[in-house]
Amino acid sequence: MKLKDTWIYTKKFYQMVQKDHPRILIYVIIGGILKGFIPYISLYYSSRILDFLLRSDIEAAKTQIMILLLATFLLSCIEKACYQGMVVIADASDYTVWKQTAHKAYIMEYEEFEKTETMDKIRRAKNGSNGSGGIASQIDSSYTLVGNFSSIVCSLIFTIQLLIQSSYSSNFLFYTLLLFIAFILFMAIENIMQNRLAKIEVTMQHDNEHMNSLSNYIISSALNVQNGKDIRLYRMKELINHWYFVFNKKINRVFKKYANTAGKYYGIIAFFMQLFTAFVYIYVGLSVLEGNISIGDVLLYTGSITRMSTTFNEAISGYNQLAYRFEYLGNFEEFINSKNMHYDGTLPIEKRDDYQYEFEFKNVSFKYPDTEDYVLKNINLKLKVNQRLAIVGQNGAGKTTLIKLLCRLYEPSAGEILLNGINIEKYDYKEYTDIFSVVFQDFKLFPLPLDENIAGSSDVDENKCLEVLERVSMKEKVLSWPNRQHTRLYKDLGDGVNISGGEAQKIAIARALYKDAPFVIMDEPTAALDPLAEAEIYENLNQLVDNKTAIFISHRMSSCKFCDEIIVFENGEIIQKGTHESLLEEDGLYQQLWNAQAQYYV
Repeated sequence: MKLKDTWIYTKKFYQMVQKDHPRILIYVIIGGILKGFIPYISLYYSSRILDFLLRSDIEAAKTQIMILLLATFLLSCIEKACYQGMVVIADASDYTVWKQTAHKAYIMEYEEFEKTETMDKIRRAKNGSNGSGGIASQIDSSYTLVGNFSSIVCSLIFTIQLLIQSSYSSNFLFYTLLLFIAFILFMAIENIMQNRLAKIEVTMQHDNEHMNSLSNYIISSALNVQNGKDIRLYRMKELINHWYFVFNKKINRVFKKYANTAGKYYGIIAFFMQLFTAFVYIYVGLSVLEGNISIGDVLLYTGSITRMSTTFNEAISGYNQLAYRFEYLGNFEEFINSKNMHYDGTLPIEKRDDYQYEFEFKNVSFKYPDTEDYVLKNINLKLKVNQRLAIVGQNGAGKTTLIKLLCRLYEPSAGEILLNGINIEKYDYKEYTDIFSVVFQDFKLFPLPLDENIAGSSDVDENKCLEVLERVSMKEKVLSWPNRQHTRLYKDLGDGVNISGGEAQKIAIARALYKDAPFVIMDEPTAALDPLAEAEIYENLNQLVDNKTAIFISHRMSSCKFCDEIIVFENGEIIQKGTHESLLEEDGLYQQLWNAQAQYYV
């Protein structure tokens, strides 16, 4: 990564962290500068103390000792305070950035959020953080790098001072020039070695990043309780161990290859560093014999120059690590600062107790981003108030996509959707989504208390919660649990109850009923229920949805008998409309689907 790009990423990175921690840059800059500066105080005053002692000026030496101790103590206290402040913020910054990332996920367009490339960026940032360090590591590296630059500046000041003092002697110009050439050569060689190392390390990190994610996946799969039954019954322990061994063997091979190459380069760097150090000691020794500098200055200048060579090495290595981390940490900043949804209108939704809301699809077509094929083609459809509508069709016909468009999870590629005659994009998004209660086929319950799952909040109307549980025949079961409706679902976060797929589906339906929205949408609402529970849901359908408009997506044709109208989809188009009885009389897809299932119930 180029220096300019690294600087841009650094500014964006700290702007992101500063949203919650405005003092972080103060700690990094002041603390880092002091970290690099403090060792030179010791070098400077130690050289003065030695000179005074050699001149038997004890009082002056004592004064220098007091200044050294006091300055070192005060500056060290400030540096340690800055460092501890940085550490606390660095540890909290992981939470800060993930919080900002989660918040962005809530407010960005769902179709943008669902894109593979969007999720790949976040996954790469997460995998990179696990393998090569995350937000906290980057802040710590920044602190160290500032300290390195501070140390190099101090070294340069004292080195230039040495060269100026020695250049007063005409006999010493040759030695000064020789040392200067040696210094330039050493820095050039070290820069070449570090750049090669950086390329090798980046390659190693990229390889490790992928293998590390695979290894972590194997571990998480082995520890997932849901996988336990299959692992035991199919004796998959050896298979999982095999693949874990394969991935780790590849990881070790990557690190071994890097270690062998890095060892050679570091050996070359160490050799030239020792050679340069020998030049420094010879030069300083000759300067003392020539009378250019004092005995005490030997400590100051040899220490300064040798520190510069080691610090320069650390700075290049630290910068390479910093630049590499930005390759994946930059995805956080890019995600957080991406555009919000651009179709959030401002019109309020009219609050109606009679639920007189009517939707209309007008020539609606839709294709997913970066694809050519239309999932929905020229859909024209009206949703009547208090209607029980069923949407049927084979897999991939576009049924669920229609619901996602209705809920504004996607925008139509063509055409428009109207609510009471107004384009739905003009309505306030939050108010608009409040009129829907949806149970998607891939619904999600969280390992939190049951009542909070149902309410979608920690503020729960307990009577209402128990009422909807009773309506889906779950109240008696829930009251038998250790903490009744307050019992935590699943065991991911500690003690909880594991529930069956059918029980989870009933709870999801209860959550939809609790919201009490005028539109109830159920995508395969009874897929995991046993036949008796399914029959009970549909027989009590009118009571469940009350005076609301209900839309059902189902592969079970028997459920359509309870609906006022049935819409049949095929290849993204509406090919049939009617009641159960009228569609059975037609020679069409609905009749085929019904007969295909009905034969098993004869």
